Amino acid sequence: MKYNFPIKSKEFWGCNMLDADVGSNCPCGGDAGHGGRTYLKITDNGNTGWNITITESNGEESYFYQPKSIALEFLGDSENTTFIQVLDFALKELLMRYMEEAQKHKY
Repeated sequence: MKYNFPIKSKEFWGCNMLDADVGSNCPCGGDAGHGGRTYLKITDNGNTGWNITITESNGEESYFYQPKSIALEFLGDSENTTFIQVLDFALKELLMRYMEEAQKHKY
């Protein structure tokens, strides 16, 4: 998909390789009708173990084993703000759990 705002890309290396592409043109002054878009794509470039489950509004689930990439698009300013809050929460929780587990296992 083509966006009318810059998309930044970065590679991340460990025993696996991930690429992240991210961008936004928010704030645009309201909901999706005002044109606000926020984009995040994560691509496996080698050895990433991951699976994706998507639940439709009717409750039907689709499961994807080892996908090449996932992309999320949020429409509107509020969606941009809440997505940032979700990412911030996830980062803090994952770092805290990582540090707790590392201490427990002496890594």
